[in-house]
Amino acid sequence: MLNRLICSKANSPTTDTLLNYKLLSKKPSIFRSLTGLEVSEFDSFYAKVDAKYDQYQTKRLYRENRKRKVDAGHPFKLQLQERLLMFLI
Repeated sequence: MLNRLICSKANSPTTDTLLNYKLLSKKPSIFRSLTGLEVSEFDSFYAKVDAKYDQYQTKRLYRENRKRKVDAGHPFKLQLQERLLMFLI
């Protein structure tokens, strides 16, 4: 079933990523197989991470001997929700 899901989306020119949250959340059994979590559990986990993410990033990136400004690097291509999902997969 996962192969059919990937193959059907692979031919779509508008798809940036094959396995994304929007697609997987519509298929709860595949979502659980890949992540080990129910969609509702992931949503709850994401809400907790999102609430603390900016504070964590500021703490992680601030140091006196830093050569670049905070946020001076290349931005992430994926949003936090997608990165968290890929981490779990």
